[in-house]
Amino acid sequence: MSALPVLDSPRGVASDPASSVFAMLTSPADFFSMRLVEEDSETLAVRKGVPQPYARRIDRGAMLTVIHDGGYGYSATSDLSQAGLQAALDRACAWADATRQRAVTHFEAPHDAAPRGDHVSPYEQPMPERRELFAMVAAVDAAAQIDARIVDSLASVETRTATHRYLTNRGGDVTQRYRFVSPNIRVTASDGRDTQTRSLAGQYNGYCQQGGYEVLARSA
Repeated sequence: MSALPVLDSPRGVASDPASSVFAMLTSPADFFSMRLVEEDSETLAVRKGVPQPYARRIDRGAMLTVIHDGGYGYSATSDLSQAGLQAALDRACAWADATRQRAVTHFEAPHDAAPRGDHVSPYEQPMPERRELFAMVAAVDAAAQIDARIVDSLASVETRTATHRYLTNRGGDVTQRYRFVSPNIRVTASDGRDTQTRSLAGQYNGYCQQGGYEVLARSA
C-alpha cells in the first residue's frame, strides 16, 4: 500500500501523484469523484511537572463517489494505491447500480462538476519550534501550582493540519488546507472532601481555532 501524497504538488503538474493515479481510474459511470483527506496532528503536554510522551498521528483516506444512470454510491478506503482506489471505485459503482431502481431521487451529476480552487487557513504568526512550544506548555503547567490543594494539572497544545483534495472525472480539482491550534489547561483541586476541575475551554477543549501563534496569544 502506498501513501499517496494529498497535495504538495502544483495542480496540473505531471508528477502530481494524486492526479496521476486518479487519471488512471476507470469507470462506466457518468460522474465520479475522489476526496482525499490527510490529517497530521501532534500533541505536547506536561502533567503536574512531568513531560508526557510526544504524540503524533497521521490519518489518510479516500472517498470515491459515483453517480450513474440515476443511482448514487460511495465507498471509502485507506488503501491509496491505484489498485485500492480502483477497488473502492468499483464498489461505489456497484452501490450506485443497486440503488438506481430503489432511490426516491433520480440522482444526476452536479451542475458544477468541475470546480477548481485552493484555500489555505489564514495565520498571522508562524508557530514556534517544537522545543520552544514545549517550554511554553511547561511554563503554563508550572504556573498552575498555586496552592497545596492542586492535586492534578495538565497543560497541552495540539496542532493539526488537515488537507482535503477533491478530484472529479470532469476535470474538477479543489484543495483545502487547514491548520488548527488547540491549547488547553486542566487543573483539579481537592481539600479531601470536595473536588473540582476547571479547564480552559470545557471538557472537550472548545478552544480550537485556525491560525498560528496568535491562537496561543489569544488564549493566554
